[in-house]
Amino acid sequence: MKPNLHHDLIEGRADVPRLGSVAKLETQHPPYAVLTAYGDVVEPALFYLRDLALSDNSPLTGRSYAHDLLRWFRLLCFLDLPWDKASEAEAAALVGWLRTAPNPQRRRSNPASPQPGSANPRTGKRYLQAGYAPSTINHVLEGPSPPPQEGRGGAVARRDRRHRSDADLPPHETG
Repeated sequence: MKPNLHHDLIEGRADVPRLGSVAKLETQHPPYAVLTAYGDVVEPALFYLRDLALSDNSPLTGRSYAHDLLRWFRLLCFLDLPWDKASEAEAAALVGWLRTAPNPQRRRSNPASPQPGSANPRTGKRYLQAGYAPSTINHVLEGPSPPPQEGRGGAVARRDRRHRSDADLPPHETG
């Protein structure tokens, strides 16, 4: 039986390899790029990041979206799928994976550190969970994503449908 990588990612039974990186460039437009595991620039990401930089966005905005793109490219590499062939199924796999994957920035090196999600005994405020925050997942979906495919929905089409109001929909789509 062929494994269903999409379902395994959604259910947290598979992990996307941490290949590639985000690197600071010597240029302003863009100041950051997504690199493959071999150090090559990921061209589709570079075009988006250049456009973002030329639109007077902060370099840190570009860095943030570069990390979002890196997550997308890691997932697509794991699924052995090119950027322009991604669909709604890959967006669902990405969301499922981010909901279940540990966030590497939240690793605790001190064993005496409080457990993720536990409450601070003095303030009562909860420590961050070990995984990705819902706001990070939303940021990934609202940022750059693969182009929608004809008749396949696609991540961008999904995001666009989510942001429309009922007034924007044809009469047969309103509820």
